[in-house]
Amino acid sequence: MGLFGGMFNRMYYGNPNQPELKKKDIAREGRFKLFFTVLGVRFWPLVILNLIFAVFWAPFLYVSIMFFVQLETAIESFGIMIVVTLAIALQFAGPVWAGMVYVIRTWADDAHAEMWSDLWLGVKKNWKSAVILNLINGVVMVLVVMDVMFYFSGGFGAMAGAGILAGAMGWLMVICCLVWVMMNMIMMPMAVRYDLKLRQVIKNALLLSIAELPRTLGIFLLSGGIFFGTLLLFVWAPFVSPLLMLPFVVIGMSLSLLISCSYSNFLFDKYMKPKEQGTAE
Repeated sequence: MGLFGGMFNRMYYGNPNQPELKKKDIAREGRFKLFFTVLGVRFWPLVILNLIFAVFWAPFLYVSIMFFVQLETAIESFGIMIVVTLAIALQFAGPVWAGMVYVIRTWADDAHAEMWSDLWLGVKKNWKSAVILNLINGVVMVLVVMDVMFYFSGGFGAMAGAGILAGAMGWLMVICCLVWVMMNMIMMPMAVRYDLKLRQVIKNALLLSIAELPRTLGIFLLSGGIFFGTLLLFVWAPFVSPLLMLPFVVIGMSLSLLISCSYSNFLFDKYMKPKEQGTAE
């Protein structure tokens, strides 16, 4: 019993023998080494958080699968209503997203956070910001699909044949949406860490993304690649093998968030003054 009790305690709390790092330790070790330290210590808690989050993603995932089943028909008939449904289903994950970020951004600094109590504390204190940001994310999803159909596929008629101007407008929309998606790595960690209004969070996230654009793009490709890659495997699993669902359900979301939160903490330490901090800890 003692053996199994210790195993489950380690899964829930992480490695109890690993001392928490101070700020000077983080500066000395560097974020890269710290990331792998945290990943090793918090691997099983990250899995548990991922499983919790997967429950709230179920509506979004179900509609995603239905979308891929009807993909050919959806493109031919413009499929806007299907994309709108996807955007609405995404809202189910919003509040829990705030709680996940609240816990993982603390773990990313190798600081202590209780899984359940801090998860729901993060939901309680930041659900409004998460809902608003996810609503905007839903709108961005719709805009991307409409942009592709309007400017690139000819779905809305003659605009696709309008030449260079139409192509330039289309790529401008794509770039704007890409920047917004990259900002998502920074906005929610900032919202749960600092006492700022949402418009300040959005503005600061944009400035930080631009200030470190090459690095932000690289981290986004890594973090987003893990998230969207495992999500794509999940969506295609019913047509190939149910085992393809496991990466997304078990670790895909938590690992992606750990990468983005570690990067956000790096940006905050570098660019934002401690006196601006108003944590909800």
